Amino acid sequence: MAELCKSNFVLLVFLSLWVSACAADPSLEDPYEENGYFWPYESAEPEGSTSCELDPEAPLGRLSDGTPINVMTCDTAPEGDFPICASFTEEGELAISWDGVNGFAVFVTEPQAVIPSAPNTPVSEGETFWSIGPMGFPTDGFASPLYYQILPEGMEDVTTDHGGQDGGTTLSAGLCYKITIINKAFQRASVIIGWE
Repeated sequence: MAELCKSNFVLLVFLSLWVSACAADPSLEDPYEENGYFWPYESAEPEGSTSCELDPEAPLGRLSDGTPINVMTCDTAPEGDFPICASFTEEGELAISWDGVNGFAVFVTEPQAVIPSAPNTPVSEGETFWSIGPMGFPTDGFASPLYYQILPEGMEDVTTDHGGQDGGTTLSAGLCYKITIINKAFQRASVIIGWE
């Protein structure tokens, strides 16, 4: 009996040492605290830098003939977990850029539209002009920049799921549009843009 007690005592000492050796170091910060998700994301971007540091009065781009695409004032400020910006290429394509994690879904809607926070839920309270999502899972998502109405590999047009036209709608000058990106870390951000 003494032999059994001695071996149990040794086992308990060993287990307590093993548990204390494997316990989290309290001096380390919680890597999940910042983004609130089940995996930490380390951006390759230096702290404080952004690809969206644009002059709000500058044109959204210039066409190949030099014609500026002038920004229109839309009264809603950008919101969300990361910066999004939009500009036009010389060919007149709308390019949507953001920093960090690949995108997972995009919505281009009227400014007042409510973007769903759950799968299989449509956009409400506003028109959807274009929306894309993954064809299946797992997915790598899509990298920045994204071009309006051009599907990245592995994505599908889901505009009709949100009440819009298949393939999206051509955007027009003189209106404001909300662009919302949900990234693979399930963070979201929106920007409102318009041009004259």
